[in-house]
Amino acid sequence: YTLEGFADMAKAAGFRVEKVWTDKDRLFSVQYCTRN
Repeated sequence: YTLEGFADMAKAAGFRVEKVWTDKDRLFSVQYCTRN
């Protein structure tokens, strides 16, 4: 997923992306989400 696509999917499920960590090439990410 793109970072934006993941954020949209999280929002649709009732979550919000609070913080994102990526590798230097932005190929992998860890995303911290909270419930809305």
